[in-house]
Amino acid sequence: MKSDQSRFGLSVAIATPFDESGAIQKDLLFSHADRSLANGCDSVTFFGTTGEGPSLTAAERAQIFNDAVTAGIAVDRMIAGVICNTVEEACRESANALDAGAKAVLLAPPHYFAGLEEDGIFGWYERVLVGLGSSARDIILYNIPSLTGVPVSIETITRLRDRFGSVIRGVKDSSGNWQNTKPLVETHHEIDVLVGDERHLAPAVRLGGAGAIGGLANLFPMQVRELTQGKDNDFISQLVELVISEQVIVAIKTLLAVQMSEPVWNNVRLPLTALTGARREALIARFETLKASFSID
Repeated sequence: MKSDQSRFGLSVAIATPFDESGAIQKDLLFSHADRSLANGCDSVTFFGTTGEGPSLTAAERAQIFNDAVTAGIAVDRMIAGVICNTVEEACRESANALDAGAKAVLLAPPHYFAGLEEDGIFGWYERVLVGLGSSARDIILYNIPSLTGVPVSIETITRLRDRFGSVIRGVKDSSGNWQNTKPLVETHHEIDVLVGDERHLAPAVRLGGAGAIGGLANLFPMQVRELTQGKDNDFISQLVELVISEQVIVAIKTLLAVQMSEPVWNNVRLPLTALTGARREALIARFETLKASFSID
């Protein structure tokens, strides 16, 4: 396990609040970021999967980042999610964040084309990192093949580390597959191996993992923080099972609306749709039962 000084810790993959028209509610977003940082999170990751990053325009993402700094969020506690297909867009968004002083960039592979060869994935990342020039630093590779359809393999990570050294700060593994996470930590424990599936987080940390960028930290940051310290937490494991019974982002935002007594959190951007009716009530009922069984307010 890494020392307290070198550990990445916990970054909340922050959800993005919208009003009913789809406009971003920045004041609520930034207050939620402040609350997360004050209650167990070491940093905030904007525009990731939970934040519906691909549903935001490039202009919106840039403006949110700038406005977050203006709102007083320490830029060195901010991570920018970059989920783009073109090398040029990925370079531009990464450079904007890194040049502003961001802690890191969470960089997903290109998506849409299926059946990519490893050389193609490596080559895309290589072009982005070369294109960043002197701005290149603190890149966290994002492996979430269930959504991108593009696995970032251990071999690709090794090649990128060999090519770019310390520019590759880490990798976030959201494969949800322990058979991928375990050898990833064992092979690349010198960098920040972060785990997206909270069920695998504590055992990964005990093997040498560095922490997490996680969506459930929106709801229970202190409990998720325990996992980043290698401590098991049955409540969070069961909460994962509950959340994945529905579309994950929608489920997290539905429960966030309940937890924070802020109905605006129910809103999502198309193509996602909010939970309504019996499905919504069933999710909430199961959530309240789960909290009660663990005596959690």
